[in-house]
Amino acid sequence: MGAFIATLTLAAGVWARETDRPWQSMMFLVLGATQLGVALGSRARPGSLANPFLLVAVGTALSLQAAGVYLPPLRDLLGTEPLSPADLDRSADNGRRRGAWTRVLIPW
Repeated sequence: MGAFIATLTLAAGVWARETDRPWQSMMFLVLGATQLGVALGSRARPGSLANPFLLVAVGTALSLQAAGVYLPPLRDLLGTEPLSPADLDRSADNGRRRGAWTRVLIPW
């Protein structure tokens, strides 16, 4: 699974760099969103509320990642740049789709 996540993150970074987008910010968000998508996708009962704190943790982590891209003090610290709404959606969408792929690749 780690190689899968790394490949997707690197592919997103190369695409962003080749299309003159802030590739470091996109890689930061894609990596985090993909890992969170895998966490949600690998639940014993996806879609259930058996562990509501997992949803809270994922929401908090996504919020903190977005803060790392949009809040100036954190941007300076992390070396990120703000993303357009379309690029932000692309980055977050990677996590949503990868969570679904986790269910296919690792059927419990």
